[in-house]
Amino acid sequence: MKKTRNNIITEEKFEFLNGYGKESIFLRRAYYEEICAIITDFFEEELIMNDFHEYFVNFLNTLEDHDDVMFINVEMPFYWAICIIQNKRTCDHLINGKTDDDYVKWWREVYYKKTEISDHLIETVNKDE
Repeated sequence: MKKTRNNIITEEKFEFLNGYGKESIFLRRAYYEEICAIITDFFEEELIMNDFHEYFVNFLNTLEDHDDVMFINVEMPFYWAICIIQNKRTCDHLINGKTDDDYVKWWREVYYKKTEISDHLIETVNKDE
């Protein structure tokens, strides 16, 4: 069965305890969709299921704890997109002559306006405290 962007991430939400023991949610499908949009819309590259792409999808689908979520979030989404495009972990931070400012402008003016998702990490508040 050919996997599509819509069904490649098995679950939308990953619930976990953050570093302070608070219930939190990572929106893994939305995060993946943003990375796909960065590849296809911002960098204007083809979305290919190469080895790194497969590794990244597998990692998103098998998150286990707070440390896994922090591993994902330590890098900006466009960095993961570059790794997928180049099929490797890389020290490159921009390609196709696009700058950090170009990315921020695209994110604010195009992507955020379309999705209204500003963060993929939601920390819930314990009402008893």
